[in-house]
Amino acid sequence: MKAVILCAGVGSRLGALTANRPKALLPIGSQTVLDRMLLSLQQHGIDSFVIVVGHQREQIEAHVKIHWANCPYPQLPVQFIVNPRFAETNTSYSLLLAREAIGSDSFVKLDGDLVFEDDVLAKLFADQTTNRVVVDSSVILGDEEVKVVAQEGAIQRIGKKLTLSQCRGESIGIELIHRDSVGDLFSELARVVCQDQLVQEYYELAYDRMMQRGVPFRLVDITGLKWNEIDDLTDLQRAREMFLR
Repeated sequence: MKAVILCAGVGSRLGALTANRPKALLPIGSQTVLDRMLLSLQQHGIDSFVIVVGHQREQIEAHVKIHWANCPYPQLPVQFIVNPRFAETNTSYSLLLAREAIGSDSFVKLDGDLVFEDDVLAKLFADQTTNRVVVDSSVILGDEEVKVVAQEGAIQRIGKKLTLSQCRGESIGIELIHRDSVGDLFSELARVVCQDQLVQEYYELAYDRMMQRGVPFRLVDITGLKWNEIDDLTDLQRAREMFLR
């Protein structure tokens, strides 16, 4: 199975820290955010990687090629996909660019600014027979969180602009897309980006449209496990405190 990691964004809310460095290469202790992710994925049997890059892409490419050549996994099978419009597009555009590299098999998609404990992936990969979305149901939801509406483990809606009282939790940015839905997903992403010209939309819009058409997505509840998305300086400090104790 392949993993697709989206690392094209600027990370402007981190200020000077990401002016000349991509967010995925910020250190959490002795490892970068990206290193932690790659190690965890490989330990769970992922044998091929697609990394979508944009802002400071040369640094990510050099880091992977040089750093990983001297680690226990010297033949890291990674393909870099460049989003040349990273400053004016969003994750739906970046994910669509990976269409050819992904092919038609199942894949796991991760946002490139996440840190998480190993059991998060263990719960995700416990069932690989359908589309699955990692959700933390303990989060206090607001306007900024990507929320899900679910019933008996089946997700009906996903997005930021949902009625809070109906939502189950926050989607953290990790999903497993089953091979039966890969073609459908990329067709929907193409409609979002090319037909509707919504290049600033998140990939969740494509998921949401699929859900409303009855394509099954199951909820993977990781409540109680450690994870953190790094959007700003407060998030970065929280991640370091959480994972360096």
